[in-house]
Amino acid sequence: VEKSIENAKNYGIPIEVAKENIQIRDTLQDYPRFLKNLKYPIYHITNPPYLYLGYIAKNSERNLKYFIGPNEGYQDLYQIALINDLRSGLEKLVYIIPTNFLFGFSVSNKARKDFLPFYSIKKAIIFERKIYSRHNRNILVF
Repeated sequence: VEKSIENAKNYGIPIEVAKENIQIRDTLQDYPRFLKNLKYPIYHITNPPYLYLGYIAKNSERNLKYFIGPNEGYQDLYQIALINDLRSGLEKLVYIIPTNFLFGFSVSNKARKDFLPFYSIKKAIIFERKIYSRHNRNILVF
């Protein structure tokens, strides 16, 4: 957080504004509802985590809490992030996600069915080479 505040200051953002608006928050569990009431439209730019349900069940049980209630049936944390934006009425999104969101089979069917009727993909960039050191999968930016 402190490094992000310092970066914001270096870009000319007043330190008071940066300190008020840059914070740690678990938006998957506690989505900021105040976003609906802002004067200007939000452009949500994010790189949500790629932790899928099978991995979480074996290695990261603390994240299972995200897949209950209205999120039951989703298979990955980025799908929950997308649906949270939809539920909150955000109109402008830039996501960095795995290509299986568009091209995968059953694991993405529910998310695509729930999400795509409400959004149009204006542009997509597919990186076909490894761009993150930990992951070796195609990445889709839209």
